[in-house]
Amino acid sequence: MAKINSLRDIIQFNSNFKTAINLYLSLNKAEKVLGYIPTKSSVSFLGEYLKAVLENKEQATLLVGPYGKGKSHLLLVLLAVLSMKKTPESESAINELIDNVSKTDEVGERVSEYIGQVWDKKRFLPVLITDTTGDLGY
Repeated sequence: MAKINSLRDIIQFNSNFKTAINLYLSLNKAEKVLGYIPTKSSVSFLGEYLKAVLENKEQATLLVGPYGKGKSHLLLVLLAVLSMKKTPESESAINELIDNVSKTDEVGERVSEYIGQVWDKKRFLPVLITDTTGDLGY
């Protein structure tokens, strides 16, 4: 039996573990876009948001779901497509995103086209609004 010198010899971190997303700290970072794992449902949501941008629709939405399901990461990716500065690194990240999204299903193929169309437009200015605690009746 192998000699155990420390806990590091028997305990390891799961390499699939994803760190939490902070929209302020992670905004427009290519590595966060590259870390996005598209699912059928998240790609569908992403497509709806991108379609609204392309059609210049004014709409408000509420994105609700359990902790850890990727809501913030989805919004981070959307904000990156809308506002990230166009550099060789960001171009590469967006191209990889387009490729990954297109592989999800036929909806993903359409959404990947939306990503390319929005990416080719002028950049948008993201405005992040944080919540506060308190009563709205003030």
